[in-house]
Amino acid sequence: MTERRRWARIGAAALAAAAMVAWWLQGRSLEPTDRRAPAGAITLGSAAMSLPVGASVGAAAAVALPEPAAAPGLLPDGRIEICGFGRVLAPELPIGASLEELANRSKAAWELQLEQQVQALQRRTGRELAGRGDEFSRLLGLLLQDDRAGAAQLARRSEDPRVYALAWRQCQRGGMAVADGACAQLNLRRWAQLDPRNASPWLELLMEAQRRGETSAAEEALYQAARAARVDSGLGDYVGGVQERLPADAASGTRGFLLMQLFGEEASAMHFGAAGAAARACDSAALRDANRRQTCAALARLLMSEGRDLMAVNVGVVIGERLQLPAREMLVTRAQVQAVQRRAVDVAGPPQELTSCRGLRRLDDWVRQQGREGEWRGLMARMREAEASAPR
Repeated sequence: MTERRRWARIGAAALAAAAMVAWWLQGRSLEPTDRRAPAGAITLGSAAMSLPVGASVGAAAAVALPEPAAAPGLLPDGRIEICGFGRVLAPELPIGASLEELANRSKAAWELQLEQQVQALQRRTGRELAGRGDEFSRLLGLLLQDDRAGAAQLARRSEDPRVYALAWRQCQRGGMAVADGACAQLNLRRWAQLDPRNASPWLELLMEAQRRGETSAAEEALYQAARAARVDSGLGDYVGGVQERLPADAASGTRGFLLMQLFGEEASAMHFGAAGAAARACDSAALRDANRRQTCAALARLLMSEGRDLMAVNVGVVIGERLQLPAREMLVTRAQVQAVQRRAVDVAGPPQELTSCRGLRRLDDWVRQQGREGEWRGLMARMREAEASAPR
């Protein structure tokens, strides 16, 4: 069976969420870009996890799956390990089927049961969190209930930059902004106003200005990003925030598959174009200007020293290499970035274990570490631990 045929066969139910984890940790390109999927395209990075609560696990199966180095894999007997269900037959799916066709297809009993369990936990947690006193918990509760309009309304009244940023990102989920209602009233200027020392909203503003061809706005956004003190895109806030607040009695398998789903939703809401905007603003032609070189050098150092996610750090390295910064100022090397990306493969574990109980425990551990340390530092810590324990 070819790898492409295998992907078509195992892209059902929880496996779509597992594929998103595999893509994010292993198949993600680190090339700075602002490219997005065409409107209406069904891809893992855009539509995969942007479905309503009632279809969040099963209908997500319809994505056109990529082929990362290690994706959810079949066992030798053509089965796959699903936590809580054991070894089950991977469903046969027609290549090229639409979201609607795959969502409405006949499903195995284990698929239906898993969907029901995940949906029940999601709804229960959403209702509980929406009634809590702190804004961030209420926001998570609204998002779990797929109430992006309610989440946006809460964010509009909030002075908490984390609340505002998460609501704004979720309003963008799927590669397209929700252009009506409360979501349309959230804007990047307000995020930057709430968190002016964070480079991330300024990089988003830089991307917007470049798309509109607004040179002055782009220069201002680049300048503000370069003089920031932090680089925090909010990666991990959603899935990590929910993880910390899940009911203590949630079954481990159901908990794990819900986290997988939220991991995918969060990934589909992230804008890789913001990093690409910085790389484009600091391209070889722009760096002929002395002032631009100075600004880009400051931004490169900031991204390398304070970037929480792998993409931000990588862009810092790219810009630093273009500037030919001295070795003492290259706080991160190309070799380190490549080594850390390889280390990401171990986060998910072997492909045949991705949806097993062991694989879900690995994901749970990683979500917790990512929330505590950030993606980049978490992966660096794991790489150092592996090197220290390697036989000599």
